[in-house]
Amino acid sequence: MTTRRFQYVLQKKMKM
Repeated sequence: MTTRRFQYVLQKKMKM
């Protein structure tokens, strides 16, 4: 189970 998309969403949420 890769979390590449999860990392992207996390970064977007953190930037918000």
